[in-house]
Amino acid sequence: MQHNTSKAQMHSPQASSRLHRLSSVPTRPLPIFDPAIPRQPSSPLIGRANDLELLKQHLWEDGNASLTTLNGLPGIGKTTLAITLAYDEEVLESFADGILWAGLGPSANIPSILSRWGRLLGLSLAEQSIDYTSWTRALHAAIGSRRLLIIIDDAWTLEDVLPFKIGGPHCAHLVTTRFPTVAAHFAVNGPLTLSELNKEESMRLLRHLAPTVFRHDSYKESDLVQAVGGLPLALTLMGNYLRKQANHGDTQHIQNTIQSLSNTRQRLELSEAYDANLEPEPGAPKLRSLQSVIAITDRQLSSTTRAALYALSILPPKPHSFSEETALAVADCDSATLDVLIDAGLLECSTSERYTLHQTISDYARAHLEESTPYARFIAYILDYVEQHEKDYELLEGESAVILGALDAAYEHQYWTELVKGVCTFAPFLLMRGSYALAHTHLQRAYQAANILQDRDGILNTLLQIGEIAYRLGEYTLAHSTYQQGIELARRWNNRRYLCAHLTGQGWLVWKRSDYSSAESYLREGLTIAQQDNYPEYLIEQLRVLGSIIASGGDYNRSEVYLQEALSLARTQGDREKVSRLYLSIGVTYAEQGQNEKAEHFLNEGLNLARQIVHCELTIIFLLNLGTLAYEQEHYELAETHLQEGLELAQHFHLREWIGILLINIGEMKIKQGTYAQAEDFLVRGLKVAQEIGSPRIIASAHNLYGELYLHLDLVEQASTAYQHMLTTLPEGDHEMYILGQYGLARVAAAQGDITEARRLGDICLASLVMSGHRKEAEVRNWLASLSMPSSPY
Repeated sequence: MQHNTSKAQMHSPQASSRLHRLSSVPTRPLPIFDPAIPRQPSSPLIGRANDLELLKQHLWEDGNASLTTLNGLPGIGKTTLAITLAYDEEVLESFADGILWAGLGPSANIPSILSRWGRLLGLSLAEQSIDYTSWTRALHAAIGSRRLLIIIDDAWTLEDVLPFKIGGPHCAHLVTTRFPTVAAHFAVNGPLTLSELNKEESMRLLRHLAPTVFRHDSYKESDLVQAVGGLPLALTLMGNYLRKQANHGDTQHIQNTIQSLSNTRQRLELSEAYDANLEPEPGAPKLRSLQSVIAITDRQLSSTTRAALYALSILPPKPHSFSEETALAVADCDSATLDVLIDAGLLECSTSERYTLHQTISDYARAHLEESTPYARFIAYILDYVEQHEKDYELLEGESAVILGALDAAYEHQYWTELVKGVCTFAPFLLMRGSYALAHTHLQRAYQAANILQDRDGILNTLLQIGEIAYRLGEYTLAHSTYQQGIELARRWNNRRYLCAHLTGQGWLVWKRSDYSSAESYLREGLTIAQQDNYPEYLIEQLRVLGSIIASGGDYNRSEVYLQEALSLARTQGDREKVSRLYLSIGVTYAEQGQNEKAEHFLNEGLNLARQIVHCELTIIFLLNLGTLAYEQEHYELAETHLQEGLELAQHFHLREWIGILLINIGEMKIKQGTYAQAEDFLVRGLKVAQEIGSPRIIASAHNLYGELYLHLDLVEQASTAYQHMLTTLPEGDHEMYILGQYGLARVAAAQGDITEARRLGDICLASLVMSGHRKEAEVRNWLASLSMPSSPY
């Protein structure tokens, strides 16, 4: 490099002497800033501040002659981050001698780039005519001790990178690549992998690019972000497109434009001009789109690997994942093909040996999928998987997104037989997880398919589970009509298996609605069928329900016989859900008898099992009963914990029956604690829910506790009214609630000074409780004894 000297210095002897001395000292070349470095992005680098700092940290910490690699999906923003790094003030200060840039791509012009670097480093034209190896040595020598940052962008092969590793001891190299194998080869401490932008960052980028479009409808931003999985290129293309449309369109036009972006093809084909410095290769399209960016890699694949990629696109995309076994079955390929897709940066593999396709790559591949055979393979594989693992809840949980994807595919492509079998097998798992709306949607589809096929078993099975959903959500009228339809069809078609199942469902439902005689009739018929035809799965449920109903009537000994027989069968079958339900029924039965230690044992065992299999409704019911047991023993802190957790879960899953019961039981606990205003609030809310769903027993329970509350407040007339209302509305046959109502009226009589009536009613209650062995026996006995004391309690 030449240095200018002033005329005054040239004519002065002293200046000439100084010049002579200076010329003997080595001079430092001016810093280089490669003109091939693309222009600095005009938009702020949203969501990449931490990545930029981490990248700089790697450059500093790796020491002299470091080599850092930056890896990520096509369109993730690797080049943009590298450009930003090149303009960063701290980087420019640290690499004071400049920055060299090599933009490679699939058809890298390596000699041209090295020739440009030679000119920048001051090599002569004559030196450039030497052979390739000597030329790279000359470049290395020219760099010498200079402190340079050498950026090798968009590397496609290991061989393309090697010629550019010519830095001296004070240089650092940064390689960006979409290929994990290239990144891993050169990264001493492991590559830096760019992730997609998170939801907040993605929305900020869209708002920055199209500020007038998303002022009010943030949910539309969220939909777009989800559709492209936070990929910066996709967000940038959409944001720029929307901004341009907003500049010359009214509100309706903008809404239509946003709606159009829900179309996969539209998103893939959105395009904008390349920066001249970023064109991937000579002759490449001048417009950049998701389609063109991904297609560059796609074109490098063999036809077999490409077919596998397209087939995998029918699986749920990121953030969902799928197993290797699923991938091999759907793509009809071998593990080596999956490895090629991983090496190509198109398929991602997690440490748990699961795979995922980014949304944009999945969209691209599916748009190019022309055959239907992958769908047939997918549906057949998942149907077999679900049938094999029907009770392996943990496995079903891990594959639930894939299973649901297969059920959707079966519906969309009219695989009716597979749809009915798959839905009927998988729906019970969805019910366990509390996914009632999702289960209902799939069951309705399966019911329609079963009718198309005239599949009688399918019709009866879907009706059975639709009725169960209605029952769990407190829609008792719908549940009743659905079960009744199933009973009538099963009788007409002489289908005893599903007749047994619908009788069980209807029996339990009508018992909940306090129609005890009808409940026992349904259940007895169902039990007879289950025993005669040997349906163990239904026999267990029949015995459990009958045992619970008999216990509510006070016959605990006979109840225990039924429940223990059912428990033995459930354990033999290894059915964890049924075992958990039986622990609940047995625990509640012991609690009603005041055998708290045994009750706690079974309820805690059942809760642990319900949590293990993630059974939402059972977890709620166990928490309710454990909470009730705790406050009856004045363990209020524990009770509060259980009941509040149960209430939150019930509200989350919209289980109105359990919401009502939990509210009422919390009200009872507040009465015992003496916080009467809070108690009344909970009772008001609980009674409202009970009335909405039409549950006589829950309504009666609420009135019973209103009576209790009014007695504590010395509002004797209101208490009497509450108990009378309870007994008036109480259905015939509810022995336990009837005794509680009579006990309430006995205390009302005592509070009014009518000790004779109080004793009469109290004696009736005590005799009944003694006969059944109910836990209230001791309380009533002590209360009767207290009537002879000077200050008689109510």
